[in-house]
Formats: sequence, C-alpha cells, structure tokens
Amino acid sequence: MRVLLGPDGDSFLVRVFSDDELLTSRRYDEATLVSGKVDEFSVTTHLGVVYTLCHWGGSCALGTDGSIE
Repeated sequence: MRVLLGPDGDSFLVRVFSDDELLTSRRYDEATLVSGKVDEFSVTTHLGVVYTLCHWGGSCALGTDGSIE
C-alpha cells in the first residue's frame, strides 16, 4: 500500500494505491481541514489486506523552522 498526499490547487489531496492501482482518493477543502471533522475509510489491497485510514482536520501552523505547531 502506498499513500500520497499533499496540496492540490486549493485543497489537500490524499491518494491510496495498491501496487500501481489507485484504490481511492479523498480531497479536503480548507473548511474541512480547519473543522476537525474526521473522515474514516477502508481500503483493500491486492493481497486482500484491509486497512482503515483516518484523516482529520484541525488548525496548525508551520513554525519558522518548518515544524508543525
């Protein structure tokens, strides 16, 4: 399983792959990211393993050294 995530335009994109196949993708806008809302979803890999993934919003800021505060 491989998870790619990062900014995509004015939203945050999460993509989950098994080998090279895209299993699911989730897009979170700014309102969702700051809301603290939890998004839980499951994926099944090519080997039949089921993973439950969770993404939640919340406010954070990058410090001057790049760390999350």
